[in-house]
Parts: sequence; C-alpha cells; structure tokens
Amino acid sequence: MKIILSPAKTMVRQENCKLSDFIVSQPAFIREAEKLNAILKRQSKIKLKKLFKTSDEMTEKCREDILHFETSTPEKAAFAFRGEVFKALAPENFSHVELSFAQENLHIFSGLYGILKPLDRIKLYRLDFNTPLKVGKQLSLKKFWNDRIINYFEQMLVDEENIINLASAEFSTILTASHLKNQIITLEFRETKQNKLFNSSVFAKQARGFYCREIIKKQITDPQIIKELKLEGYRFRPKLSSENVWFFVR
Repeated sequence: MKIILSPAKTMVRQENCKLSDFIVSQPAFIREAEKLNAILKRQSKIKLKKLFKTSDEMTEKCREDILHFETSTPEKAAFAFRGEVFKALAPENFSHVELSFAQENLHIFSGLYGILKPLDRIKLYRLDFNTPLKVGKQLSLKKFWNDRIINYFEQMLVDEENIINLASAEFSTILTASHLKNQIITLEFRETKQNKLFNSSVFAKQARGFYCREIIKKQITDPQIIKELKLEGYRFRPKLSSENVWFFVR
C-alpha cells in the first residue's frame, strides 16, 4: 500500500534536525528538475512574478533560489515543506523505524521534481502543477509530468497494490484519471454544521496530515484498517462512501 500527498507552497530550511544522520536519497527525476530550473533561470523577474503570482519580495526570494539551485544546501523533502498537511504530519517526531516506513511507502507530488520520497534531497523552490510554464512541446507542467509519474507508479506498484490518495485534486488527477484509478482509494474529509456537511480546505489539509501520520506510525499496509481510525473527531461514513472514495466526517 502506497500513500500520496500534495506538497506545500511554503518551504523552510531545517535547523538541528535530530535525524540529520539518517540516510538520504536522490529524487527519481533529478535531471528533469534541473531542466525545469534551467528554464526558470532564463525568465526575467517580471515573468517570474507573473508565473508565480507573488509579491515583489517573494519573487526576489524565488529568483534567488532559482539562480543558486546548483550550489544551495539541499533539504530533506518531508522536512522542508511547511503547510497544514506537514504540520499535522510532523515528520520531525518520527522514529527511525517510522521514517523508514515513510521512505518506503509515502510519495509526495512536486511541481519541480515530479514525485518525491520523504528523504529525497531537494532545493527550495516554488512551482506547482498549475504554474503556466511551457516545457518544450508541453504547454503545462501537469502535461510534462503526466506520463512520467504514471510510469513511475506502474513500475513501483506490486500487482494490484492500492494507493491511498491524501493529495489534492490538482495533483492526484494525474493518477485518478489514469488506468490506475481502480487501485486508488481517495480519503475525503467533511465537517458537519447544523446537520449539514461542508468542506473546509484548512481542516481537510490538517486531516490528511493526521491520517498520513497515523498510517505511518502504525505501519498500516491493509487499507481496510484505515476505516477503523478515529482521529481528531473524524469517523468513517460507509453510507457516503464508494469503493474508491471513502468519506470521514466529524
């Protein structure tokens, strides 16, 4: 059973990581990342601001990261991302055993690197699948990565192994719209107010992090066990769920 997560736009440098001695890995698509960064390096500051939709200050920071891509200090992927999902995931608190399980089974989408393992060495960047960057004949990053990511999972999955989808649709549709869709189980999180269901983006991101964390800490390999998890007030709702989309409500 594999798990997929979205990345976060916010990235930070690690300080005093207690797992600094842990083995690191190289991204599967490092050459593609270098190619994309080279394309970004040729863009003007004005073009980068338009691409990233960022302030002048943030654009300058992104530009510095792009220009110093080859020489900057790499970070471990799961520790570099900061956002609601990764705050809830809290990989800095994993034991060595838990981190080894995560390294084997957790995969994080990336606009620059395509797909990442938690301990992949990466540089800080700001690029998502919706960034309108033309790459050769491909008019978008999502099209650039589409076949590469599908092939990656084809080679990695064993038989009819399931993928637990804890990623946003922006990223996960590459797989859910492919021939692998029947192997994917998407976890959806909803809130209740006055007996009505509603979706909260922030709460959903937090829930994805909490559920991913629990899967890793308990080293769950059977998807059915996930239905039994009761985290942060969420409960599995079978009547709302289908074979490939499971709803958890609180």
